[in-house]
Amino acid sequence: MKKKHEKKVNPSTSLRMTLSGIERVKIIIFFTFSFLIFNLFYSQSVSPLYSQFVNENKKAVVEYLKKIKNLPSFNTQLVIFENIYDNQLKQDVFQEENGRNLQIKKLEQVLQINPKARDVLYGLYQLYLEKGDKITAGKYLKQAKEVDPDVK
Repeated sequence: MKKKHEKKVNPSTSLRMTLSGIERVKIIIFFTFSFLIFNLFYSQSVSPLYSQFVNENKKAVVEYLKKIKNLPSFNTQLVIFENIYDNQLKQDVFQEENGRNLQIKKLEQVLQINPKARDVLYGLYQLYLEKGDKITAGKYLKQAKEVDPDVK
């Protein structure tokens, strides 16, 4: 008597299924290993500022905040660190920028008195360049070159 629904197993099919299982294990091992290597590499490259944050080094926090000033998370980070330290932190972060703005203001006042002062024009060029305002910096460099073509 023959059974109608008896399924014949092809030996090559069962071998493929086994290899498929082995392939899955290999893929899982590969991705796990890759993940571990990736984490190991990046854990070694953690910023040296991190350990200083943990030790509440205010100077390190000021440097960190200066570097992220242009990022969207800056204000949130500033508030967090102001709660840890004090309101003086904000002044420390913006001290360099405020000093530069004060120098610009003073040089522009001098320029109103003497609009052809080459050194003042060049100083304004440098300050605006530091500030990141290349258009205004270029304007002052152009004026300085008009006064003295040897200005570079």
